[in-house]
This record gives sequence, structure tokens and C-alpha cells, in this order.
Amino acid sequence: DPASLGTLLDRTVELLRRDAGFYALVTVVVFGVETAVYALWRTESVGMLLSAFFTPFILTAAMIRSAQALTDSPQGALETLRRTALRLLGVAIVNFFVVWLCLGFGVTLMMTGDFAEVLMGFATLATSCTLLYALVYVCVEPPSWALPFLAVTRSIELTWQNANVRRLVLPALLFTALVAAETALQQWLTAGHVRDATFLAGTPADALTAAPFAVLLTVIYFDALARESRRAT
Repeated sequence: DPASLGTLLDRTVELLRRDAGFYALVTVVVFGVETAVYALWRTESVGMLLSAFFTPFILTAAMIRSAQALTDSPQGALETLRRTALRLLGVAIVNFFVVWLCLGFGVTLMMTGDFAEVLMGFATLATSCTLLYALVYVCVEPPSWALPFLAVTRSIELTWQNANVRRLVLPALLFTALVAAETALQQWLTAGHVRDATFLAGTPADALTAAPFAVLLTVIYFDALARESRRAT
């Protein structure tokens, strides 16, 4: 049944506690591999390329795992990871477009201080909120070559039903705060002439927050489906 925002947050915390070992293991392993690969080249372009797939791996695994719990269809960790590998590319595409290109660009514009760019950044953030459901859609819906495109369409449709857009304000604000904090830390490290400032400012925080963000978004997504189902009946 549709629930209040407080109930959704409680459900998110419950799911994170329930599978804390799985989320922690995936996060540590993925971050460790990403750090090891980055250490071989230590260039900003390589770091960005790694983030395009490593962070989405954590997101995908967490969304699939939490969706299994929410639909009472638990599966083993290996099966979850197998499904993660199959859905990773779709999530990586949507994540790049929605999270980094739209949300990230919007936050960057809002931090410039220029009034016109701040307004443009706010508009970009508002638009990107309508696409957040697409991240979960590509993990839980039937596979298709057009899945990323279907996910965007379905996300926009679902967002504007039953005032679901209000539920997406929280994850959007959390991500905005994360990007702002990472940007400020990167500038501080760069000013201190710290090597690998971009990697150090962003990669650890992205890895640590990916699973909680994914679980919260999945809980909100399934609540939106429940609202849609109730409206249909």
C-alpha cells in the first residue's frame, strides 16, 4: 500500500540493515577494484571512465537486491550479481544521462552564482527529477533492447501521477548535496596541490552512498507503483 515518506525512509533503513553484509561486500570490492585500476594510470579521464561503470554496478546490485525483498522474491547473492551483470549496461547509460549529465550539470550551474545560470540549473534539476525512476525501471522490468528509452518514458509518466514527483525531491536533494560537497572538497584539495584530488573527492563518497541511494529510490519506485495500482482500481 502507498505509504508516508517517513514510512518509506523506515523501510529503506530496514532493507539496508537486512542485507547490510551484501551491500558492504559489494561496495568494498567494487571500490577496491576501482582504486586498483585507477592507480595504474592515475589520470582524471580514467577516473571518470571507471566511475561510469563501477558506481552503476553498486547501484544495480542494490536496486535488484532491494526489489527482490520488496516483492517477496528473495534470491541468492550469486544470482543477484548475475542479474546485476546483465542489467549493468542499461543502468550505466541511464545513470550517465540522468544523474551526471542532468543532475550534475544542474548542480554545477547553480553553484556558479550567476542568476541566469542558477535559474537554468534549477530547471535542469527539476527536469532530471522526472527521470529518476528510470534507474529502477531498467533493473526490474523485462529486458529489451529499447529498455533505457522505455525507462525514460515510463519514469516521466509515473512521476506525474498521484503527486509522485514530491517523493523524488528527497533523493534529488540528497544527490545535490553530495555533488556540492564533492565539488567543494575537490576545490580544497586542488588548492592544496593534492594529487588525485578529483578521485579522492568523488570516488569514495560515490561508492559509500550508492547503495543507500539505490535502495531509497527503489522503495519510492515501488510505492509509486502501488499508488498507480490503487488508482486503477
